Amino acid sequence: MDKEKNGTIKTSYRYSILCISNHYFGVEVDNVREVLLTPRYTRLPNVDKKIIGVFNLRGQIHSLVDISSFLNLPPKEIKKTDFVVVLQKNDMSFGVLVDKVHDVINVETNKIEVPTRDMPLNLINFTNGFYDHKSLGRIFLLDLEVIFNSRELSRYSYQ
Repeated sequence: MDKEKNGTIKTSYRYSILCISNHYFGVEVDNVREVLLTPRYTRLPNVDKKIIGVFNLRGQIHSLVDISSFLNLPPKEIKKTDFVVVLQKNDMSFGVLVDKVHDVINVETNKIEVPTRDMPLNLINFTNGFYDHKSLGRIFLLDLEVIFNSRELSRYSYQ
């Protein structure tokens, strides 16, 4: 069980809900630095195809990532209506391309289900579990530690 900074045991988490290819994913709010419309970005040659390019956000360079392929989803087609969610974990950050950003929800720890074998392997590898929401359906809770430390992203991260 995770503990709060004051030493008490966490009984719930706050997740920002992201829609990617008609699937819902939760990211702990503490790891969401910013949400913005898709910025101008520069494509980079000879990088993993999960890296769409880089963009400048107030003087800091961030990788723009399509995490669809991590999650066993079709590659993301970039549209002007898409959003970029800048995620941060420790000293690393990158922008994730998403279709939509939904509300922030509180999830009680006892309502989080562990990943099951009937899920695609990549979903199991990149999630901490899932939560069944009454109106959105199944929300997969992303494990940012694993995503940030993935071979594909760790070589292109900017600190």
